[in-house]
Amino acid sequence: MNKKTKKIVLLWAASLLIMVSWHVMAEGTMYAQATTEKVYSDEKTRFPDIKFPVPSDKPEREYLGLSGKNTFRVGDINADIVIIEVFSFYCSTCQAQAPRVNELYN
Repeated sequence: MNKKTKKIVLLWAASLLIMVSWHVMAEGTMYAQATTEKVYSDEKTRFPDIKFPVPSDKPEREYLGLSGKNTFRVGDINADIVIIEVFSFYCSTCQAQAPRVNELYN
């Protein structure tokens, strides 16, 4: 292959690469625009009305401001801010964060 042919092949390859890259980027942008989904709410929302068992440990009940009922809802907790963290046994990130959450709890 002579020098001129190599140059033409390289130009075609570069052009093809640019076109494919542009197409992939454009398609990705269109996909992102078509699938934008809001995963949060700007409005204040209430935690689902789920009943939890009241802790058996008296200091924990007192800390949460709970009476002697058998169950409670998040709204029954006497606090300005309630942090609820949901963990999964199969989630490696959750497992890594667990010691920090325990420190916060203690």
